[in-house]
Amino acid sequence: MYYNIFTIANSGYFKFCRIFVESLHEKLDLSKINKIFIGDTGLTEKELEYLSTFDKIEIISTDYVSEDTSLWGEDWLNVVGFKTKLLRELVKKKEVPIVMVDLDCMFVNDFYELVFGIYSDENPIKVCYRKEHQIPYIGSFVSIGDKEKGLKFLDKWIDKMENWNGIPKESPALSELCKEESVCELDEKIICAYCDSTEMIEWSSKIVHFKSRYKFNNFEEDFKDRTITRGFDVQSYLS
Repeated sequence: MYYNIFTIANSGYFKFCRIFVESLHEKLDLSKINKIFIGDTGLTEKELEYLSTFDKIEIISTDYVSEDTSLWGEDWLNVVGFKTKLLRELVKKKEVPIVMVDLDCMFVNDFYELVFGIYSDENPIKVCYRKEHQIPYIGSFVSIGDKEKGLKFLDKWIDKMENWNGIPKESPALSELCKEESVCELDEKIICAYCDSTEMIEWSSKIVHFKSRYKFNNFEEDFKDRTITRGFDVQSYLS
């Protein structure tokens, strides 16, 4: 069975985009992947040219342009909301099964057998889950395996995000929705781990999520803290 991968990217986060793309092509079984959709929310011509060298990547042109990299700012919140709406459009076009993965992620081991093998008969909506956390379901990894169920789920998620009062919105709204809707829970430590390099090995993680810990004044400080400070050697993906 083929599946699709989806994320969004802008110029401000392009270092993460390179890690995402390069590690994906190195670690995942490409014969199982149909398309890698990347929503363009502000990429340069040079960056688009780089992405065009990968056969399975399909750029989705959008009218939304963002270069902001500040955490939890208005622009950041708009991009997060836009990402889920773009996913809905892909599901509507029957691009399922499709897996939405945050751009600030690095693929470490192939997750195909986990998502489409071991858990293939489980709920077609599969979500990254962290047990005993106040926000247990997170939007860093969401798999949609059925068009109709996926559309209903995404409509409710989008509605909750648009009416959510707090910041951030994406994962809190998702967690609230998952109290009402049944989903297949994928252990965060395995499927999309927020960790350091030692924990990555200990947990046999499939994907590493370079989630922000602090709010920095500039991108380079933020990038270093998310990657190098945690012990990850990402330089080979950036050269």
